[in-house]
Amino acid sequence: MVVGGGAAGLSAAWELTACADVTLLEGAPIVGGSARLGAAITAVKGEGSGPYWAAVGPEVIAWTQGMQVDWEAAPGEGVDLRRPVMGGRHLMGALEQEIQARGVQVQLRTRVDGLSRGAGKLEVRAGEASWTPDAVILATGGYMGDLDRVRELMALGAAPLLRGVPAGADGNGLALASSAGAAITQPAQGVLYAHGIAHPRSKGRALMILDTEGLATFDGGGNPVDLLGAARGMAGHSLAALPGGVAWVTGLSGHKLRDVEVGRMVPAPPATPPGEGGPPASIGPAHRLLPTTAKSLTGLVTDTQGRMLDAAGAPLPGLYAAGELGGL
Repeated sequence: MVVGGGAAGLSAAWELTACADVTLLEGAPIVGGSARLGAAITAVKGEGSGPYWAAVGPEVIAWTQGMQVDWEAAPGEGVDLRRPVMGGRHLMGALEQEIQARGVQVQLRTRVDGLSRGAGKLEVRAGEASWTPDAVILATGGYMGDLDRVRELMALGAAPLLRGVPAGADGNGLALASSAGAAITQPAQGVLYAHGIAHPRSKGRALMILDTEGLATFDGGGNPVDLLGAARGMAGHSLAALPGGVAWVTGLSGHKLRDVEVGRMVPAPPATPPGEGGPPASIGPAHRLLPTTAKSLTGLVTDTQGRMLDAAGAPLPGLYAAGELGGL
């Protein structure tokens, strides 16, 4: 049984069809997870990509080309990037078709809320339904979509945060695995970006700045800072990168920003005028930048075979983790 139908879960199910009967459970009405919403850029080779991507990228591309997924060059500084034509939606759709053709039983709208072991057997529960599979791979993604969980795990207190990933990335898999005795990496870590502004109609949800041309950023005192320059290079930011947890960006009028919940580009909302709670008068109307969640680096402790480990470092029989849930 694979729990989670994002990129990691679909890929795991595909691999498993060579040796097992596979059922995949997904809580959403469609598979694909966060990857379905993105451009799914993959580093292939180049100075900034590192040995992992240099080795794995071409293999992934060759594998998916066999599913009729074409790839094209993508913009990037200091690294050779490739992305699937038609984006993550097409790539995830191709994976879905592949696993169904290979006999994987996919059950949508099935959110797993229980994982335990009794009488030597694993039990997976979703509402009133239950299963006793021989093995379970949890691939439910990270926790950066749950701001309260981010603050708790990363000890951020009441820090101002925006959600930079879909709400479905809520860390459910961490709770499931913990209840079955799995250890979680400590201390908790994650990547926060400095290029999100608040969605005007959805509390806590970010609109992400992708195009930095013509923009300028300032700290809370109106002093110029290069936050977006670092963000454009996909550098992780701590709260310290935003003095006081807040900064300002000017020049967004006419820009389109990425809505993290639907994966589409939307027009920038009106800027906030100077005044109480607004930007310093010296920079004029501006949009408030807030630390924005991007990727959880904390996950289940696993060995090189993906087996979950307990607090003593021993593998838990039949329990595995894949993708961001494993801290990858």
